Amino acid sequence: MSGFRGNIQACPTLEDGRTTITMKRITTIWIAATLFFVACGSEREVPQRTRQASIRGWILDIEGIPPDPTTNQTPPHYIADTNVYLEGLDKISGSIEDGSFRMFDVPDGTIRLQFQAAGIDDSLMEIVGLPRSGDLVLPGVYVGRGKATLVDPTKAHVRLPGTGEAIVEVASTTMIDGVKIRTYEVPFVRLGDRMNLIPRLEYPDVAPFNPVR
Repeated sequence: MSGFRGNIQACPTLEDGRTTITMKRITTIWIAATLFFVACGSEREVPQRTRQASIRGWILDIEGIPPDPTTNQTPPHYIADTNVYLEGLDKISGSIEDGSFRMFDVPDGTIRLQFQAAGIDDSLMEIVGLPRSGDLVLPGVYVGRGKATLVDPTKAHVRLPGTGEAIVEVASTTMIDGVKIRTYEVPFVRLGDRMNLIPRLEYPDVAPFNPVR
């Protein structure tokens, strides 16, 4: 039986000069391609966990509720029993004892907060132009009959994830009752507290917001 007589050439080794050059070229092309795809897939986007907005705040007073004769304020249990909804969605945040509330995964654009307090009709607050990834803070909400308002809209603010280390005020797109809500870009690490409730003690008498805090 005759054997196979085809031309069999030994594979070139890395010691071969030409092969070494070829391997270097392949390696260079591979590295360049990898860097290209990494760069394309890592545009300066906000991380997914902060792509949707959050809303936090606290209820100051409820219309029509007789004040406590000792403190001349709405009894705390009325405020604690108030529920806060996002109209049309199933997101809910029950108020705690001091009236603080919070919501996550809130869609951007125009939304309406719905407050359900004992003894009065549902109260609505329309928020226009809520930015994606924004953290909206609403200190001092007055729950009225059919409409909820801010006691002092100038104390409300929106925080956005920034790219630098400084806190910078930027053009606002958010409005409540025709009033533009101040908007700030803040260092990303500062947004770690967006999961926290805002105690009323941080805003005694609806004190001015200090963006440096």
